Amino acid sequence: MIVCEGTRTEPNYFAGLLSYFYDRGGRDLSSLVEVKGVGRGTESLVRSAESFFEIVETEYGKMRLPSGNVAAVFDRDAFGKGSFNHAIKLAGLQRKAYPGIERYIAAWSNESFELWIYLHFHYTDSAMARQELNAKLTEIFRAGGVLSGRKTYSGGVKTKDSIFGDILKCGGSPARALKNAKRLSGVWSDDTKYADQNPRTEVWRLTQALADEAGVKLD
Repeated sequence: MIVCEGTRTEPNYFAGLLSYFYDRGGRDLSSLVEVKGVGRGTESLVRSAESFFEIVETEYGKMRLPSGNVAAVFDRDAFGKGSFNHAIKLAGLQRKAYPGIERYIAAWSNESFELWIYLHFHYTDSAMARQELNAKLTEIFRAGGVLSGRKTYSGGVKTKDSIFGDILKCGGSPARALKNAKRLSGVWSDDTKYADQNPRTEVWRLTQALADEAGVKLD
């Protein structure tokens, strides 16, 4: 189960990613992976997954939980440092709290999910606010022919069902994003001051896990 802070961009992206894996000869994960855009941020998002397991545990007792692997996709954005750091810590505790969870991935981004999208095209280790990332993505999607006239990434790509296909059309690569994000993660130490680690995105961990599950090698 993948629970997303956003209700459109992230769910649409991962739906496209799963189709991409299947098209490349991978395992069809459409019936095995559930993507939920819950419109919540940081701690609330993580707790929404926690509540889900509490409900299932109450209803089914000690039966195996329906989702063995869970991922929470959320951003730093304007949330307080303490809230953001605690959400990541809380996600890490879920596996211990609920034995039915085999793996819990906190697929967070600082400052926004748009950093992950940008890494499909270019590497960067310079901190950028959401507005700056959106402007750079607007340039990329205009150059790729996805946007025309005065349309912007926020108004013309971000909420589209075809966002993943648009990324590919403009020359973006999930393999490049994974490589760039792993490189970027290596820049930072493994302390708990995640809110200060800008730019950084751990969405690559979820992407790698899905690729492994589908039997697709990202190269």
